[in-house]
Amino acid sequence: MPPDILLRILTFLLLPNTVTGQPDTCQSNGQWNNDQHDEDSFIDGARCCFRGLDNWLGVFRLQEFRQRNMALSYIVFQNTTFWEKLCKRWEAGAECVQALNPQCEMSWAKHFLRDRSYSYTANHVHAHGQYAFYDRTCQSNTVLPEIKKVYTHPEVERSCLTNPEADHFKNCTWQIMEEIYTTKENYYQVYMQNKRRWDGLAKSALRCMRDIVQASHCNQPSKDYLWHLAKLQLPAIFNVTVIYVPENPKINFTNPKRCTVGVYGDPHLRLCDEPRLITCSVPGKVWYLNNQHLEIVGVNELISPGHNSNATTVRWLQATFKGVSGRSILGTYTARDGNLATSFDGTDKAVLGTGNDKVVLMSGFHTRVVISQYETGVVLMVRHWRGHYYFSVRMTQELIEESYGLLASGCPPKQTIGIGKMF
Repeated sequence: MPPDILLRILTFLLLPNTVTGQPDTCQSNGQWNNDQHDEDSFIDGARCCFRGLDNWLGVFRLQEFRQRNMALSYIVFQNTTFWEKLCKRWEAGAECVQALNPQCEMSWAKHFLRDRSYSYTANHVHAHGQYAFYDRTCQSNTVLPEIKKVYTHPEVERSCLTNPEADHFKNCTWQIMEEIYTTKENYYQVYMQNKRRWDGLAKSALRCMRDIVQASHCNQPSKDYLWHLAKLQLPAIFNVTVIYVPENPKINFTNPKRCTVGVYGDPHLRLCDEPRLITCSVPGKVWYLNNQHLEIVGVNELISPGHNSNATTVRWLQATFKGVSGRSILGTYTARDGNLATSFDGTDKAVLGTGNDKVVLMSGFHTRVVISQYETGVVLMVRHWRGHYYFSVRMTQELIEESYGLLASGCPPKQTIGIGKMF
């Protein structure tokens, strides 16, 4: 092996193998032509390159964790002092791979280095965000100028989120991460089979993090920094330039294209873009719908505990209403104990807010209440029957598309009981 290639490889520490698969051609999609090179020599060298990069990423995570403020809830990649080092290490990893095949360009080496995190032969453990950091943050061996300008702004406060806000921010990705990491099959193949759903979950996660940031008391430079940090929380399999979510969405509440979503029975989900009802087993606390103006959360129980049935029903439901700006909480309405309250929580009033923020509760019906916020065009109807709750909510489709939760992303495949006709 030539000395310059050996020298590059020896700069990386040897750790357990993380390489899967092999390249095919240097000209097509930046892959290696194994007809022109010794396969074993290339794979052994590439393993050394990858081991060194993986080792340093592990050290980075450990150092980042140790240097965190123990009193604050810490978000991965929040410590920007490591960002330049991450870019340099990733570039060095690509140089190491390119040295094994000098006639190929660096773009090929970077493609090969990147591809093992989502190629059809790659192990699913490479789905984490560190393999996406380079594409989303770096240019060659340094941070992109526009990103550096964001996080070096003198007014940026990296820890401006409160601990509850930071915890909520981190939990935004739990559903998509759970589906990825509980996938026993090759996760890239599963992604391609469920691309629409997984991309929808990625958008939901971004909207979740965005709404938390926008509703916080952080200044604008800090919000811009946190918005990039949000993109770094998604696994490498997602292309955040394709999965577009606006940082500051403008909703046209008067758009005549409206949509009704809701929960009926045990529970049958009615979604905006699905003409059929989806029967979904979702025991425990469930975020049904969340956006900048409305949050709906419920607690579901199994209908027949101990029996061979996974059907669940809503036993507790709470809706949180926010002002038109999305920054203030006007109040909540809770349905519990088989009853429907005739006023908002903590008050004897059927009206929240004033002016454009006004929310009105209409009761007097035996089995339902209707709550309307006229400015946003949101209408929520809650029904009950023998201690079970059902609800539907109607709003402009634009607002549904800027929401997250079960009624936005749909039922996870493993929790879907069946799909039937709309009644």
